[in-house]
Amino acid sequence: NLAKANTYYSHPIPCPHSHISTEPHATDSYQNLLFSILRFHTFTLENRLSNTTPNLPNKQPPPFYYPRYITLISHAFKRRRFVDIHCRAVRWPPGRVAFVGIDPPEEVTPNRELEEGERRMGWGVWEGDLYGRGPVLGGKRRGRGWVEGEGEGYVDVGVSDEGVRGLLEWRGGETGVEVFGARLPWDELEGCGEMMRGGYGRGF
Repeated sequence: NLAKANTYYSHPIPCPHSHISTEPHATDSYQNLLFSILRFHTFTLENRLSNTTPNLPNKQPPPFYYPRYITLISHAFKRRRFVDIHCRAVRWPPGRVAFVGIDPPEEVTPNRELEEGERRMGWGVWEGDLYGRGPVLGGKRRGRGWVEGEGEGYVDVGVSDEGVRGLLEWRGGETGVEVFGARLPWDELEGCGEMMRGGYGRGF
């Protein structure tokens, strides 16, 4: 990829380069988040099985092949979409995500225009279609080359959890805004219990 080909632009990398990977399937911001979580799982598991990942210290619990914290880097005007809508849809605990937002210079694209466009075509649409299955967001996916079921390919390379399978197929219930309610692997993380008790959706 571009960053690797340019030796990460001389930026100091705090881990072996072999521990860096990309996610090739996502076509929108929701998939960027969910598929990156699943790519982390498959990539970490593959490394573990090939003995390229250092042994975990004895004081740590058994391996948990999903991220414990996520840092999202995007345009600042997309913060609400990622943190308030997408993280909620996949039930990622808010205390375990950081968002770094960088907008274009004001003289290139005024913030007012960015925020208005995001309200009309960004979070304003996602708020009523949490999983991107409706005609507008689903149409965008198909226009970007998305093939229904492509994300389920992660199941074939290590994602065997039934909850994850269900989430990949979930359409938001009858309203499109029902949060997936079955167990997910990251439910064990601190903060997820409070989210579940708060009434996030119904079971699948």
